[in-house]
Amino acid sequence: MILIAESGSTKTDWRLVHPNGEISSYSTIGFNPYYISETGVLEALKKSELTAINTAVKQVFFYGAGCSSSENCLILSNTLELFFNNASIEVSNDMLAAARATCGIEKGMVAILGTGSNSCLYDGNAISENVTSLGYLLGDYGSGAAIGKTFISAYLEKELPQEISEAFTAAYQLSTTDILNAVYKQALPNRFLAEFNLFVAQHINEPVIKQIVENSLDAFFEKNICKYSAYQQNKLHLVGSISFVYEDIIRQIAKKYNVEIGEIIKAPIDALVKYHLL
Repeated sequence: MILIAESGSTKTDWRLVHPNGEISSYSTIGFNPYYISETGVLEALKKSELTAINTAVKQVFFYGAGCSSSENCLILSNTLELFFNNASIEVSNDMLAAARATCGIEKGMVAILGTGSNSCLYDGNAISENVTSLGYLLGDYGSGAAIGKTFISAYLEKELPQEISEAFTAAYQLSTTDILNAVYKQALPNRFLAEFNLFVAQHINEPVIKQIVENSLDAFFEKNICKYSAYQQNKLHLVGSISFVYEDIIRQIAKKYNVEIGEIIKAPIDALVKYHLL
């Protein structure tokens, strides 16, 4: 049996392909090696439904956020080998997953806009160019974490309309201390910040809110997409919850930079299954 996984910072989607072609779905937390240890990964796997099939799996194709270096790939591969002890393990980064899911064997420009953000040029086989993603503190333009960070700053600095601020307070019941502790003292602050996009998306027609989203996505085009060679000659395909939710705004900004938008998909996992079954 073949197991295919696509992991972001927030969650991991798993698909098990049975010998008869049947496909089973599983879900766990995200396994970004920048934010979780080998022990944390193994503990999460042992608590998941994957324990029912871990010895039967023969091949694992794992694509993950944060797996851009050999050191981080090794963290995941070592842990996966311990859990799926009868399987061969292949760990790749989430950009390759997005490229294979949207482009297949064709060339194109690909972006991930989820909890974090990243982008690349894909030659139909491998990633040929990649503008470095610097994470939620130094980069991640256009990501859920970036939008959430700007929104919560505006909330705390009382820059939002009163009715929006009151609606947020009622919905989340977070004090300033709660927010600062979550950002500066607790684990996975990027995930905490990204969760505010549910509220942001619900109030996107409020001019101040819309401007926050537009500014962040515009920065993503300026600081990422426009740095690729011949970026206007390649279609831009996008993957991730942020690209899916804010599709209309992305298409408007793309016109400003003369970028043609191709596919926009929320999650690449099912397209990855098709790729591996070709």
